[in-house]
Amino acid sequence: EQSPACHFLVVLAPIIKKIFTALQEKRRTLKTVSTIFSSLTLRHVIYQDVKNYWTSKLLRSCVVELHAVRAAGLLTAETSAARFQQFINFLSMPEHAYEFLEKYSVLRDQLRVYEQQSIETFSTLFSRLEKNWDEINTIYFKQEKNSKKFMLNNIYRAGDLHAGGQSVTILVFMLKGEEKTIVYKPRSLAIDLAYYHAIRWLNHKTDFHFFIPKMIICDAYGFCEFVIHQSCQSPAEVTTYYKRLGGLTALLHTLLGSDIHAENIIAHGSQPVVI
Repeated sequence: EQSPACHFLVVLAPIIKKIFTALQEKRRTLKTVSTIFSSLTLRHVIYQDVKNYWTSKLLRSCVVELHAVRAAGLLTAETSAARFQQFINFLSMPEHAYEFLEKYSVLRDQLRVYEQQSIETFSTLFSRLEKNWDEINTIYFKQEKNSKKFMLNNIYRAGDLHAGGQSVTILVFMLKGEEKTIVYKPRSLAIDLAYYHAIRWLNHKTDFHFFIPKMIICDAYGFCEFVIHQSCQSPAEVTTYYKRLGGLTALLHTLLGSDIHAENIIAHGSQPVVI
């Protein structure tokens, strides 16, 4: 169920349309991406991204504008709910959306940056997905080349935007009710590779048997296996989890690891996994 604040997103309809049009054109140029990623899903992805990043940022400006429009006598319905809907209808008119963004110029400038960066970062993701599709298909889906493809069912950015709008991005694929999720990281995975070399060495020397996710490592980006939270199924697994956590803590201390807090460790059954 949407909060009332989500209705304010109508004022961003022109920006959503621009992003969709640009990414739709990019999608059509890529053979595999255009096959596994539909226009409808693309539209949903863009709307959800705008919703996630802009609902709270729009709120204050829209509330101020709501009071200004009411003071001007433009909201005449009998109930507060009906007057709110009148205001949403007012904002949805292109000329009023334009006036709103011109009036709140700092917000407008931030939106222009977001628009450009979103087009660039999603276009880059699509190109890289196309380039690495055969490897992704082999490593994560284990499908034969001519078999029916997993469809890209959702894309969402996880966390804040950095370095020109870049963000770790989650890709969710579906085929006949089966879901597969992988993680796109728009940065070098050299540190990840070195870290898992150390984990493999430790696995060889001890009985920790740490989990190692599957990775595809490219020059300035990579894809890796999505690690989900899973509860331990027995007291023995809990004991094993904390034994491994102790070993992992020792390794990270030796490697001068930092930023290893609760949000960056996934409890994957009896496996603590640093993400």
